[in-house]
Amino acid sequence: MNDISNEASKVLNPKDIKTRQDQINKELLEVDNQIKELLDRGMLLVSRGVQDESLLEEHLEQCNITKRKLKNELQSLD
Repeated sequence: MNDISNEASKVLNPKDIKTRQDQINKELLEVDNQIKELLDRGMLLVSRGVQDESLLEEHLEQCNITKRKLKNELQSLD
């Protein structure tokens, strides 16, 4: 296990990790904004009968999957 840690430390320096953490945080904000927009616009369209609620739920689930992956990656960098 230490061999893996040593190899990883050669490849990922702290500056690279910080840069990736910043990038992930930016992506998380974008996903949160997407979710908010989907909810605002999607619920309006659903209430008007223009959009099927299951389609909205599918889009929200994809956003949540992306968000979980980003959070897991962020935790692994800590």
